[in-house]
Amino acid sequence: MLPLSIKDDEYKPAKFNLLLKMSGWFRSILADKTSRNLFFFLCLNLSFAFVELTYGIWSNSLGLISDSFHMFFDCTALLAGLAASVISRWRSNDSFSYGYVRAEVLAGFVNGLFLIFTAFFIFSEGVEEEFYGKELLLADRDMVEQGADDILKDADVTDVAFLVVGDPFGATTHSDLVLRAVNGIPYRVIHNASVLNAVGCCGLQLYNFGETVSLVFWTDSWRPESFYDKICKNRNAGLHTLCLLDIKVKEQSVENMMRGKKIYEPPRFMTVAQAADQLIQIIERRRGEGAELGVTEDTVCVGVARLGAEDQMIRTATLRQLVSCDLGGPLHSLVVTGRLHPLEVDMLRVNEEPNALTHLHMVDSSTYCS
Repeated sequence: MLPLSIKDDEYKPAKFNLLLKMSGWFRSILADKTSRNLFFFLCLNLSFAFVELTYGIWSNSLGLISDSFHMFFDCTALLAGLAASVISRWRSNDSFSYGYVRAEVLAGFVNGLFLIFTAFFIFSEGVEEEFYGKELLLADRDMVEQGADDILKDADVTDVAFLVVGDPFGATTHSDLVLRAVNGIPYRVIHNASVLNAVGCCGLQLYNFGETVSLVFWTDSWRPESFYDKICKNRNAGLHTLCLLDIKVKEQSVENMMRGKKIYEPPRFMTVAQAADQLIQIIERRRGEGAELGVTEDTVCVGVARLGAEDQMIRTATLRQLVSCDLGGPLHSLVVTGRLHPLEVDMLRVNEEPNALTHLHMVDSSTYCS
């Protein structure tokens, strides 16, 4: 006699258990010689990769770090091969009547794509070196300052090119290379554009600029104000001031320096808003002391970012307005205006923030000041 009812609960498939699945996969790997060898080699390769990465970070070795990532790519190829080796032994079913034997072919295809991807970057580096005709080395500050002798040791018998961003003599380390090269090594300087002349695109005449100053990031224990005094000195002479904003690249914390560890902080680039905020803090403190102010919150300034790039930005605003002005990514510079020619005022209006120039007043028949 047929049953009158069926209890569905008795025939429901078991719930998915990740640990049980992983245990089954592990047993399947160990049961086959090929899978077992791939698994052990994957573990060995992965261990070496982590050791290289850890020691590379600790010793600040770019070579070890890059090689560890290369080994991680090798691990992905081994992992794909291991997965294919296990899947290829799965039993056939209604969907795959011939089983999964083609999984190994697909894994080989995926690994081939990885090889093509890697080969493309190696090829692009080769094309770059072929274009320049030389091997390109990224020279950081440590290499230039401490490895100058290595840079110049063969320069008397072969050509050595030192490529820089901006003016070739914009850093004392570059002048030091020239002084070392004077001793028997002929050299040639090819001049380059820099922010010192590109800043003219903001509308201010270059011959009306005074001493260039640098604004540094403040810390809890170090808050210099000498740049403010230099800006005021320029303004008293009627001159504009180009302020170069701080860049922190490959900088060590005091703690790591004391411990002798070459661990570097993440890169930081001062923005126009941060520079304006520091200047206003100085203004407020000195106002509280009753000091005479050469620069105030209403002084007309110009913030510039990424000069020469397609997405460069120029903003004419008061110092107070620039505190909330977002000019995007680095690099930023700030110009504090002095006395302005009417033509300069017209040029500043092109990139003016609302009401930024309302604080200008005429000093004489042909000069404005804020």
